[in-house]
Amino acid sequence: MRVFQLITYGICFLGLSFNSLAQLPPLAQAAEYYFSKHDYAESLNLWKQVYRLQPASEKAMSKVAHLELMLEGHEPAEKTVLNFIQRYQNYWSDSDLKRLRSLYYETQTRFIKEEAQSFYFRGMAKIKLKDLTQGLSLINQAQSIERGHLLILQAKAQAEKQLGLFRKYYDTLKDGSEFNALSVQWSEELLEAHYHFKEYSDIFKWNEKNMKSTLTNRQKLIVGLALLENGESRKAVLLFQKILDSFQDKGKNFVVWYGLAKAYKENPMFSKVYATYSSKFLNATKSLETPQENIWDPYRLSEKRAEVLKWQ
Repeated sequence: MRVFQLITYGICFLGLSFNSLAQLPPLAQAAEYYFSKHDYAESLNLWKQVYRLQPASEKAMSKVAHLELMLEGHEPAEKTVLNFIQRYQNYWSDSDLKRLRSLYYETQTRFIKEEAQSFYFRGMAKIKLKDLTQGLSLINQAQSIERGHLLILQAKAQAEKQLGLFRKYYDTLKDGSEFNALSVQWSEELLEAHYHFKEYSDIFKWNEKNMKSTLTNRQKLIVGLALLENGESRKAVLLFQKILDSFQDKGKNFVVWYGLAKAYKENPMFSKVYATYSSKFLNATKSLETPQENIWDPYRLSEKRAEVLKWQ
């Protein structure tokens, strides 16, 4: 074993990489040998040593991730791929990143236990037939067997939301966030749930962590609303103005109108601006005069309509 390690250290020092079996250093050849003999634990141990020696090797990372998925489950495998992507994302081409994201998605969605797969597909069949309660029960059984599976998490969250189990839906979004670090949609839904349950500090923590990232308009909207609730009207207005004209989801423009109306309400210099946006908001939300039960309302629009009416 020590001979393998010394030779591999030499190859790593020379900057050599390996893309075919003939180019594999002895330590990696040993890892492949044990894999061929179905000694997957030893193969993983050896591939981890190769990966430590060549941390920029996509091949070694991929081997480690696949074996971790097989032996240890989704969580370690997904972390291996995600850490690799985040470490080198500024050095990869778009096609390389696309390939790596596909690998990440594969580790998220491949079933490793037949029983979990069975429960999942049976649950999805029930959900398709509108039997959400039984469907969720089956999905929960799948989740208990195979933690961190993306498709199971997505099905669980959506079923809970449709059943009006909003606190459980929120908990699932939080539990799944570590497995969905690259999913914009998941982060948007989690941010909305943070806002709905008035966990503004979690929104600020997320925003601070993603300061250097390009936020979607939906993410900016939620951050802006949280800033507004925190008394930071000026910062909120800057975000609202940026997204007002570029919001692809025009159905959410009225939420921005609410934000601008609230921000300008106390300033006499902007009384006309306040009147314009508050009027727009009220006209757009007439259907919300009677709150609907068991309907997910992440922005608490019924409350906001009642709030704006009191301002008049």
